[in-house]
Amino acid sequence: MKFEPIPLEVKKFESILAPEGFYEIEVKKCVEINKGDGPYLQLTLLVHSGFQDHYINGFLNPGKNNLRNFCEYMDLIDKYNLGEITPEDCIHKKGYAKIIIYNHHKLGAINNVQFYCSKMQFEREKHVVNSKPINADPLHQNWVQDFKKENVAFKDDESIPF
Repeated sequence: MKFEPIPLEVKKFESILAPEGFYEIEVKKCVEINKGDGPYLQLTLLVHSGFQDHYINGFLNPGKNNLRNFCEYMDLIDKYNLGEITPEDCIHKKGYAKIIIYNHHKLGAINNVQFYCSKMQFEREKHVVNSKPINADPLHQNWVQDFKKENVAFKDDESIPF
């Protein structure tokens, strides 16, 4: 059998990705950084999924709509309208967001926030996370690959009894 081996560090990184969908989130860390085109808020978000929590990084850019979107759904719109948001304002804020898998030009596949949303939209859309077939989950795919390697009698997905 010929195949392309997956480097261990790539496999470990991909296995910690959250599947795309709507999630409850909490801001665990927030720092102000200065990138080449101005100040940003860098967030570390705890993403609550049904079976495993994930940490992802996000950036809020005052020059783009994502800072306003964040503030609208994290009860910070008054501070946004004043033009003054601090990292302390963001820490421990809880809300909802749509998480996607984004192919970063340097890092490869990473989770990213597509947008923040209301609880009503989360409740309406959260079935997207729960209704995904299990074989679309990267954790499941890695487990199946490992299972096949350890049990050579199983040659394809149809012979696995699930």
